[in-house]
Amino acid sequence: MAKSSLFKVPVVRFFVKKYGAFPVDREHPDISAIKNSLKTLKSKHILGIFPEGTRVKNGLTKDGVPPEIKPGFVMIAMKSKATMLPVRIYYKRLFFIFNSINVYIGKPFTIEDEFKDGIKSDEMSKAGELLMHKLYALGKDNV
Repeated sequence: MAKSSLFKVPVVRFFVKKYGAFPVDREHPDISAIKNSLKTLKSKHILGIFPEGTRVKNGLTKDGVPPEIKPGFVMIAMKSKATMLPVRIYYKRLFFIFNSINVYIGKPFTIEDEFKDGIKSDEMSKAGELLMHKLYALGKDNV
């Protein structure tokens, strides 16, 4: 999944498509992105999702506010019954180059592991926030 604006630049579009990415509208519910996600998972491929829809550092956007967690990833997890692998990428930047990158990988789980009684449609945003809290806790002692 990649933000739709990347597909407007021909050179970038070539590379993101070459690696199997498809566009997602980060500002509005995107049914085609959900369908593409389910199709990808059904064909046993890996799907990478950034539920915040933007880069986040220590649970805050570059403006210093908590991101709005997009509930679509919860819907995809529920419908696909896929195993999720939480990954947190933490980097320190020095001028325009990376100074250091740490990757923290959590334990695989399914939505059923976390929500034994299921999730109602009006609870998806809250479920997404709970899952993201778990993700942000990865490697917290080392950050």
